[in-house]
Amino acid sequence: VPANVDAAEVFYQHTQVGRTHEGGDYNLWGQVPVPNRGDRPIHYYNLTATGASHSGNYGVALWYRNFVATTLRDQAPLVQALQLDGGLDDARPSTEASTSRVEDVRIANWGPVQTIDGDRPTFSGTAAPGSTLRLYVGPTGDLTRVGVVGTATTADDGTWTLTTRRPLPDGRYRAVVMAYSKALHTRPAYAVVPMAPMGRFVIGAVSACSRRLFEEIGGFDESFTAYGGEDWEWAHRAWQAGAVLAHVPEAVAWHDGPDWSGRDVDRVREGNRQTLRLASDIPVAGSSGRGLLPAVPDLVVHLAGEHSEAAVFVCVDAVLAAFPRATMVLDAPPSAAAFGADPRVRSGAVPDARVIWRLDRPVLLDGVDAFAERLAALGQGEEGRLRVRAADGTALGTAVARRARRRADRWGPEVGFSTGEIVASGIHVLRDEPHLEAWVGGWGGLDRFV
Repeated sequence: VPANVDAAEVFYQHTQVGRTHEGGDYNLWGQVPVPNRGDRPIHYYNLTATGASHSGNYGVALWYRNFVATTLRDQAPLVQALQLDGGLDDARPSTEASTSRVEDVRIANWGPVQTIDGDRPTFSGTAAPGSTLRLYVGPTGDLTRVGVVGTATTADDGTWTLTTRRPLPDGRYRAVVMAYSKALHTRPAYAVVPMAPMGRFVIGAVSACSRRLFEEIGGFDESFTAYGGEDWEWAHRAWQAGAVLAHVPEAVAWHDGPDWSGRDVDRVREGNRQTLRLASDIPVAGSSGRGLLPAVPDLVVHLAGEHSEAAVFVCVDAVLAAFPRATMVLDAPPSAAAFGADPRVRSGAVPDARVIWRLDRPVLLDGVDAFAERLAALGQGEEGRLRVRAADGTALGTAVARRARRRADRWGPEVGFSTGEIVASGIHVLRDEPHLEAWVGGWGGLDRFV
């Protein structure tokens, strides 16, 4: 839980979506209550509101780790700033009695039915100052007819009022208000989908983009020959190429034919086939294996220049101890036999990793949690490049995310991303001949190496 959030807990709702086998299949949804500063009540950040949902047989613990914790960490400040409250003005509780179990479920999910006398209801509440609000209304009996019936802008004091544009025929309706803030960098009229490191969970089958981007990325991978997975792979590849993925709530897509839950297939076998394929195509947490090395490394550390074998040995060993799934690329082919058996050490071309850290001199890594977090987040938010300095302030090179590299190729350097800097207290420049016996033996202080 981030420092600016007092506490967080996820509540899960299992919703049965099919009865194709004993027990049925269930969708898993989540909410995170975020305590507010002051005396106002706790607000709930609905993870499903930005497309962060889960279906299938994925473990709750893994889903929390890969989806909830990451989203909360990256978006907690936005969650608190974008809190939205509101209600129906001049309404009174309905006196009609519930007539069915369906009605009881609706009341449980959406609250008690309220009644107004007029045909143009007014809603009011609070949101982030300057936010753009949209009011969606649709008849409870036909959810396909939901549409925008009014817009407004939150006042400087955070209050808003919104009345439907046109009169509504007599009937029962469901209303939803959404808020978007330019000042807080949420795109007006779009909810930007938090993507990383959850690449496989964004389904790109129903999407629109420019022809230029589609052709540059290569379109859908035509080597997929069976149902499922090609849309996840396309969305992940587009994201890694620097694309911005945005949810357009007004867009409606029709799926002609049965969806996954309605197909007469061995769903476990088909799901396993898809997962095995995506484990190599989308090498991120929650998609790739836990111990297997991915086909393309997530992190490449490129040690530039020529250095003593002893310094290279300690540097490579320390980097791979801190980042076990990384790949180390050396300008000069390693001559020591100790490097030959490890496939993570190579020379020559630098792989197209999610993050490439060009390291200008050999270093020792000792306690780099804060640095590792910055690398993990690189390219996912505003920061696309990270200048790295050792504990003594020595410049060590720059780490660049693939998304930033792709945008630089397309539009020019520094477009769409900022460049950050970190003085890593756990990184130290190695002397030309560090004491190898002390290193492998695990004894001696930093003065043996730096």
